[in-house]
Amino acid sequence: MPTIGRLLVANRSEIAVRVFRACKELGITSIAIYSEIDRDAFHLGFADEAYYVGETPAAESYLNIGRIIEAARKGRADGVHPGYGFLAENPTFAQTVLDAGLIWVGPPPAAIRAMGDKVSARKVAGEAGVPTVPGTLDPASGPEDIESPSPVVDPDLRAQMGAAAVKLCRHAGYFSVGTAEFLLEEASPGDKTGEKTGPRFYFLELNTRLQVEHPVTELVSGLDLVKEMIWVAEGRPLHFTQEEASMRGHAIECRINAEDPARNFMPSPGTITEYREPAGPGIRVDAGAGRGTTISEFYDSLIAKLICYGANRTEAIQRMRRALDEYRLEGVTTTIPFHRLVAGAGWFERGEFSTSTVETSIDLSGLATGAPRPGEGRARDVTVELSGKRFAVRLWERPGAHRNKPQLPEPGARGGHAGVGETITAPMQGTILRVLAEEGATVVVGAPILVLEAMKMENLIVAHRDGQVKSLKVKAGDSVQLGAPLAIIGPPD
Repeated sequence: MPTIGRLLVANRSEIAVRVFRACKELGITSIAIYSEIDRDAFHLGFADEAYYVGETPAAESYLNIGRIIEAARKGRADGVHPGYGFLAENPTFAQTVLDAGLIWVGPPPAAIRAMGDKVSARKVAGEAGVPTVPGTLDPASGPEDIESPSPVVDPDLRAQMGAAAVKLCRHAGYFSVGTAEFLLEEASPGDKTGEKTGPRFYFLELNTRLQVEHPVTELVSGLDLVKEMIWVAEGRPLHFTQEEASMRGHAIECRINAEDPARNFMPSPGTITEYREPAGPGIRVDAGAGRGTTISEFYDSLIAKLICYGANRTEAIQRMRRALDEYRLEGVTTTIPFHRLVAGAGWFERGEFSTSTVETSIDLSGLATGAPRPGEGRARDVTVELSGKRFAVRLWERPGAHRNKPQLPEPGARGGHAGVGETITAPMQGTILRVLAEEGATVVVGAPILVLEAMKMENLIVAHRDGQVKSLKVKAGDSVQLGAPLAIIGPPD
């Protein structure tokens, strides 16, 4: 039976840290990889060894299969764990790892290939007798807060879903961790005969990797999924039986991202100037950053995952509220205010929400996030004492006080415009993906000008006024800083 004594983690940030910690407990030497911009990255401090794999763009480093395999050879690794994201669900990478004589800590390449494509996955599900959503191949988008157990799924329905997931995986020859996603249809109130149907569930897709929300499962099950992955990859049996796999209590996970919820979750790259995690009973934080960490526009905006556990859902929500209030994170705009809003909402406490609640029922435009608003500076929190009593006070910097930090107008959804006079400026750091307008073209307010990528999100930059494109200051592939001029739109000739 092969064993893993040295494990390379082909990833970065919090998921790399999570795997390194499992390695430490198992006595396995952990090996990190890093790109040019990640030379001092947070995750490197948790690994036993680290190897450079390329330039900053992910295509030249974290997605470069050849360089990752070479790093594994240099580090004399026995196996490779992909984490999630990047190459985690790439069957070619999995096969390359195996062909190099290494242990792949994940599902078989054939199973990844079969389940990674939504069309073939639905075909496999149909062959296995698992119901699929009629007429759609699109996955459902979920809220930022993930919880287990779901308040709308009872034990009987959960058992049915579990049986369907096992049936599907057996048919596909799948082993290792994975997450089967189902769409739940509400029970019908009954037809003329009074017969009720449902609730029904339909297979959507299978995530062929460790799930981002795996800590939720770990807290309610008492299992260590990362260790189980490693043991299964070595050919060992699971350390528990199906009968022993049970849930106890309730857990909720909040993704703490460098994004501005008030601006449609626009990426907010920058350097974290203050960082203090919450603690206490039932609180777990899986972090990939700390004080002094720079959140780059080149990679995912996830800073940390806050997971709150309680004996029941009510206690988990109470601890979630406390933990969010304790969290101190400055220097970048984050999703913490959004999570506080959700945690305090009655509809969330009652479990009355769906995958579309955030998009259709909540106005986040006025959410106080600490990000600069039109005509305002950035907020700064201080403590003052008056007559022997302490008060927390939020101060706003005077607009124009720091000339090297221009105050930009409010952008629109996921990008928008940041125009001052005739000039469109970059609302964030990023890379120009596409230029959509031509010099000399006549445009109106809202006309697409270019696409700016930041933190793996595409942001459409549009015209802020009617006029003519007098000059384009950038081209596809250019890297730009916050406030950099992108285009000039003046009066028509």
